[in-house]
Amino acid sequence: MHHITYLPSLAAVFGLFSSAAQADFSLSKKPTHDVSCSAGVCMPTAKSANLNVSELTNMLSAGDVIIESGNGNQTTPSITVADAFGWSSTSRLTLQAKKDIAVKAPMTVAGTGALTLTYSDSGTDGDLKFLDKGKIDFWDTSSSLIINNSRYVLINDLRILDDAVKDDPSGMYAFSEDHDALLDGSYNRSPVSTGLQGVIEGLGHTISNLSVKTKRPAALVAQSSGTIRDLLLLNVFIKSHGGSAGGIVADNSGLLIGDTANGKILRLGNGPAGGIAGTNTGTIFRCDSSGTVAGSPAGGIVGSLSSGVLEASASSANVSGGSGAGGLAGFSSAAIVSSHATGNVGLEGNSGPSGGLVGQLNASGTVDRSYATGDVLGSYYWAGGLVGTSAGTVRTSFATGPATARVQSGANPAGGLIGYNTGTVRDAYSRGAVATDRGDVGGLVGENFGNIAEAYSTGLVTANQDFGSQLGGFVGSDLHQGGIQHGYWDIDTSGITDPTQGAGNVRNDPGIKGLSDAKLKSALPEGLDPKVWSQSPKINEGYPYLLANPPQ
Repeated sequence: MHHITYLPSLAAVFGLFSSAAQADFSLSKKPTHDVSCSAGVCMPTAKSANLNVSELTNMLSAGDVIIESGNGNQTTPSITVADAFGWSSTSRLTLQAKKDIAVKAPMTVAGTGALTLTYSDSGTDGDLKFLDKGKIDFWDTSSSLIINNSRYVLINDLRILDDAVKDDPSGMYAFSEDHDALLDGSYNRSPVSTGLQGVIEGLGHTISNLSVKTKRPAALVAQSSGTIRDLLLLNVFIKSHGGSAGGIVADNSGLLIGDTANGKILRLGNGPAGGIAGTNTGTIFRCDSSGTVAGSPAGGIVGSLSSGVLEASASSANVSGGSGAGGLAGFSSAAIVSSHATGNVGLEGNSGPSGGLVGQLNASGTVDRSYATGDVLGSYYWAGGLVGTSAGTVRTSFATGPATARVQSGANPAGGLIGYNTGTVRDAYSRGAVATDRGDVGGLVGENFGNIAEAYSTGLVTANQDFGSQLGGFVGSDLHQGGIQHGYWDIDTSGITDPTQGAGNVRNDPGIKGLSDAKLKSALPEGLDPKVWSQSPKINEGYPYLLANPPQ
């Protein structure tokens, strides 16, 4: 191939990507610039480069092409596929990135062409990401796919995948195209029933209309200690009456990354259900879900998060269930980091704690840099805007949705952040209204046995006091006096105007102070570290916000 050098085009440089991606080596319809191609190898000559996809297709018609993200001062860490393209020759395209490969538009390997993807080539952090409408189609399942030096078997049918995993549970498999499971009928077991130890790579493809109804663990994959990634389930229906229920996997002890599930996940009787996984002892990263989830416990992402990590994930699913219902996790003894939930949680008759993010947070569980915005309704048990009941650690997190406890008998608390707290809260806030039929209610915490520091609440606090409910601007009932430091509530928006009523059960509880709305918005209250907190009239309606977790 002859040597060609392209001069910069300012029109192509600006406006193609977000600021976070402007240093990428992009493949798009825009004119080629800042690229040098020689002997089938194309490299950037500047930190922001673009190769026109039509020119790339022409190169592939003549032979193999390698796209490298570069080296030295000209390195562009990532390669981004911004516009659709494909090729019908037998040539191999290699994308070799020092950091990420981001596929934002369809790539099509027609005929018997081949593809090699290498990311994190320099050993630095990197990933393969399918964004927007990005996916990779193969017209022929005999084509060659190599990802980070591993060869993948291309699959275009769920029954073929099941047979392949039975033959080799440690194999590397990739979906070659989208699959509509409507024609498969309803499965009476998980389509992949053998425990996965290898990899299922979705390549951004969609499996639509999957239906599973069984008395065994129910999901696309029954059990996995391997990796399932970059797969979208659309309009899925999963129902189990005898095992865990999840969208992607029923019981996960491996890695789930970049997966999405939409639909209805139902665990009848006593058992966990989650939009992505029923149970998890592994890692869930960059996953999201939508639709409805019901189980005991039930979570928008995972029903029971007994260990492992849930990170950079989100759910808009509406969740209900017993023994814990949460926007992300029904029960958690693990770490939840940089994640959020926007769906509503709880139904009348729920038999467990309800939380916008987590229903029940155990002592070893943590919530960090996360938030919830959905409505929370608890019946019989605690309700919290973020966590229903917490014995763990909540930090750098917030909740904005209303939390309501409708108790049929007894008395159970509700809090804007946590319903019942025996753990640790630090650098957190709640802004949702809080109410209960009978029980203690507080702007931040309903009933507190734990430690709270650097936190505030603004939500309206109400209760039916005919049943002896205790109302506090900050906590409904503080049973660990001296455990609160730098706690504040808004005396104007909360309806609790008595400056001695920060806690409902004790007057002038130390560590709690009421502030006017104007005062709370005018400057950071004492104790709120400006390295952690900030304020702006244009952010969070002027209320303090967390630098590491700003409101969206």
